Amino acid sequence: MPELNSDREREQEAGDGPSPIESALRGANFRTILEGIVRDPAILKRIVGVALRQVHEVENLDRCTPHSFISCVLEAATLGLEIGINGECWMIPYETPRRSGSFVAQLQIGYLGHLALAWRSEKIAGLQCDVVCDGDFFEYQKGTDGFIRHRPKDGRLPSRHNITHVYAVLKTIYGGEIWDVYDVTQIEQIRQAAPSGDSPAWVDHYGAMARGKMLKQVVKFAPKSREQATAVSLEEQADARLSQTFTHDVSAFTSIPARTTRGATIDEARGEAPARDPEPAKPREAEAQPAAKAATASASGAPANTSPGGGATGPTSGAPTKATQSKLGW
Repeated sequence: MPELNSDREREQEAGDGPSPIESALRGANFRTILEGIVRDPAILKRIVGVALRQVHEVENLDRCTPHSFISCVLEAATLGLEIGINGECWMIPYETPRRSGSFVAQLQIGYLGHLALAWRSEKIAGLQCDVVCDGDFFEYQKGTDGFIRHRPKDGRLPSRHNITHVYAVLKTIYGGEIWDVYDVTQIEQIRQAAPSGDSPAWVDHYGAMARGKMLKQVVKFAPKSREQATAVSLEEQADARLSQTFTHDVSAFTSIPARTTRGATIDEARGEAPARDPEPAKPREAEAQPAAKAATASASGAPANTSPGGGATGPTSGAPTKATQSKLGW
């Protein structure tokens, strides 16, 4: 049995029930939106299954707010990409800077995701993207007479340690050609600036991530489909450490349960405690005493005490009657 990667999974194993994310994935609200995106029941079931598997396989993903997690799943389904299966896209948890221990999930589009979206577009006629390694023949020139010439070395195995350049060439149906080249220094600058720079995606798939960044660069300047524009926007927001703007509004997920910790109820959807209503101020003893005495005097038939100079005063000693106790709620 695999080792449980979080306290929440240990709680689930102990029989405390599903996590808020799992409850949201199986909820009616999520299914209603997903059925509007995916018509095939088999694909719908697969999307939910893949998302559940990601919760248990990706460290800290189970600690993300359900709203951010669900938004990533729905956006990937809208783009027609699978999360974490073949490098099309990933969900990456980021710790929120203002709340230690609170995470949000962001959708990272991979090289194969950009490639799939480009080939689906009716505006793209041709596409090539590759990395250059030590020992390859490679030369290029930019400008009006620009060109790229690349002859890979036989038997090469691209890795983080031998990649020297990455390039992409995109041809449109209108006859235009858009291309660009990055050297390894530029690739490293992009990786180090991105919040996902040390994520498993970059560690285990360096070449694919470099291709993805290069492909996104040329797609930005090409005529593109709505899905391509969305993918480029999401990745730029993630790289700039901004909140991502998703297609679907999931604020209606009001059925997500809350958890209580240290006396405060935490909203699992947003990962924060709601503001408490201020407690009503208690009346001062000096202000409450005349009202109590007036009620006592009224019940006993005696005139009420008043402030000095305010008229007659009544008796102030003696225990209140049962009727007085009843009216005062004693």
